[in-house]
Amino acid sequence: IESVGDKALLVIRVRAVSRRDRPVYVGRNPYEGTYVRRNTGDYRCDRWEVDRMIREASSTSPDSAILDGYTLADFDLDALARYRRRYQTKHPGSLWNGYDDARFLASLGAYRRDRQTEREGFTIAGLLLFGTNEALRDWRGRHLIDYRRLPEPGSGQERWVDRVPWEGHVFGAFEALYPRLVADLSTPFRLADGVRQDESPTHVAMREALVNLLVHADYTEKGASLVTRDVQGCYFRNPGNSRVSQYDVAEGDRSDPRNPLLVAAFRHIGLADEAGTGIPKILDAWSSLGFRRPDIDVGSERYEFALDLRFAHLLSDEDRAWLALLKEGDDADRHLALVQARTEKGVDNASLCRLTGLHPADATRVLARLREDGLLTPSGEGRWRSYRLSERAQSVLDNVRGPAVAPALPDLFDIEIAGFERSAGASAGDGTGLEGNGTSLGGSKVSLEGSDTGLGGSEASLGGDALPPKPDTFPATVEEWAALALTAFEVRRQPRVPRAEVESLIVSLCRRVALSVPEIGMLIGKRWNWAREVVRALVASGELGYLHPEKPTSPNQRYVALPREDE
Repeated sequence: IESVGDKALLVIRVRAVSRRDRPVYVGRNPYEGTYVRRNTGDYRCDRWEVDRMIREASSTSPDSAILDGYTLADFDLDALARYRRRYQTKHPGSLWNGYDDARFLASLGAYRRDRQTEREGFTIAGLLLFGTNEALRDWRGRHLIDYRRLPEPGSGQERWVDRVPWEGHVFGAFEALYPRLVADLSTPFRLADGVRQDESPTHVAMREALVNLLVHADYTEKGASLVTRDVQGCYFRNPGNSRVSQYDVAEGDRSDPRNPLLVAAFRHIGLADEAGTGIPKILDAWSSLGFRRPDIDVGSERYEFALDLRFAHLLSDEDRAWLALLKEGDDADRHLALVQARTEKGVDNASLCRLTGLHPADATRVLARLREDGLLTPSGEGRWRSYRLSERAQSVLDNVRGPAVAPALPDLFDIEIAGFERSAGASAGDGTGLEGNGTSLGGSKVSLEGSDTGLGGSEASLGGDALPPKPDTFPATVEEWAALALTAFEVRRQPRVPRAEVESLIVSLCRRVALSVPEIGMLIGKRWNWAREVVRALVASGELGYLHPEKPTSPNQRYVALPREDE
């Protein structure tokens, strides 16, 4: 029994049957009596769907099947040599390093002998790992791992700016595609136990996602695997659904790999594991960056697994200001439910589960409490029930939002600094060359040291923008702020500037002093929610870092330029 509002519900949960017990069918013939539940109805399965269920129910892994008619001549021995060098680096003391190629392949499971039938030969795993294009085509027919680099929206370019229609073995696919996925991701300088780390969390997520696609695809299907990359993130899709539930995929405590020999082969060179932790690693990496939780489709409706990694932060500055005014605490699940209702005009149980990884029962309780607290309003009944923001939550949101564009700062040479009080002891005539020129930093009579700064106080006069409290690392003197404003003057006074130029300016400013998003917005003459998107992209690329990396979503977060490789 569960309570939702003032109603008591009797909840019955039916676990999906194990793949080894499928198909479940009515009557005597599975090809006529097998049905699958999709949303609101039961649909009879086609013959190919039943054949797939029977194939998936086998206790023998698909990639261990022995192939007839294939010899060592059907293998890319150069790729095998590269793999062996990686293996030797990872396991310098392994006996396998002394084996010839044939025995090494047998140790990997790429060649095996069936002890019951005495049949022996190369396996599907071996062919997928190192087979030539011709051999793969002879076995699979259409074999394609399609990589596409998409153009920036609005650029007017073609459907892609780079494409690799890979038709070869999966080890080569990793070698060819991974460098493209991370080509424009900077590697910030990081130390762990005194050793430089060459991978950022973004690199880890990209690598895990690509390996996950390569080792878990159902290669008995004719569909192609797809990888797309654009400025907003990456999308991975492969034929074959997940063999564990969406909840178990996210938790990582259950593992049922479709191709265990492929998984083991990538594990031997440090690129995979067999504990089901690949997706949790991706989720942890994305969480550490403060990005929105990746979308995962385990293939319940279509026989495809899909993973969507977006460079979109979990909570924007506007979200945090809104939640603070609602007097929300630190319950991340409640935060995400409210933000989902705001951005998507509604939230339901399924969407909240995808966002948070919650069990459906826990998601139901979160939504029910938000309704009881007067923040969400329900609509619809049963499985169609969703929630929208209440009038109270919406009215608070309207108070947070500001105009479309923040006013640009007045010209630097209109800044009147002679009358400002400066706690750092700077004075007019101290050699800055700014005294007595009648300029103002952000409107008339702005005091950088008072509570009404216009640069970080709660009553900022930026045309309605709600800013977080003034941090304690704000530039100490008027001269420091004026110097930053002078650096940004040319960009600030122009209505349109190439984005690359704006990004370069922001990095330059943050190299001199740690700045918040609102301050950056003021300096470049843009509304700070636009500046926030640019800053996010710079963080994702590794050019900017958090001043407080232990609290990436802190409302007092500021950004600093990370050291370059040559520094």
